[in-house]
Amino acid sequence: MRFTWVQAGSEFTCALTAEGAAYCWGLNEGGQLGGGSREARALTPVPVAGGRTFRALSAGREHACALARDGQAFCWGYSPEGALGIREEEEARVPAPVATDQRFVGISAGDQRTCAVTREGSVYCWGRFSQPSSEPGGRGGPELVRLESPVRFRSVAAGLIHACGMAEDGRLYCWGSNRDGQLG
Repeated sequence: MRFTWVQAGSEFTCALTAEGAAYCWGLNEGGQLGGGSREARALTPVPVAGGRTFRALSAGREHACALARDGQAFCWGYSPEGALGIREEEEARVPAPVATDQRFVGISAGDQRTCAVTREGSVYCWGRFSQPSSEPGGRGGPELVRLESPVRFRSVAAGLIHACGMAEDGRLYCWGSNRDGQLG
């Protein structure tokens, strides 16, 4: 099997084939492999269930998210903080659509949050610390929160308690907790 995209999560890895099929392997206690199994781990690549094709994916702590060819976001795994973007659910063992009509060009699964950027350059985050000024201990949820900024972004990266985005002009902007200087 040959892959064109790979992302390492906390204790699992996911990859895409040239055709857009997603596979994951490693720890699966929260369903982060996306195959629907309740097996604790997989030592070889497991196909992500649902037969969808994706153009991008990101692996976080105990969840993964991917973008379908039309930009629709799907997430799977475990997140009691709402990082799956699924209303009222903490776990999805197969890809579930994020509860939004937004379409994205980039996505990043962090620790207990997910952030994505739209074609128009807007950034949305959901999950723990989804509010731009949230400090550790702050709560979020599955609802998408738009980053209020006049900046047009082309990519975003979600971390443990902060996120950063690259603007169209190449400048970097970060938000969230700065307790260890991660905002630069």
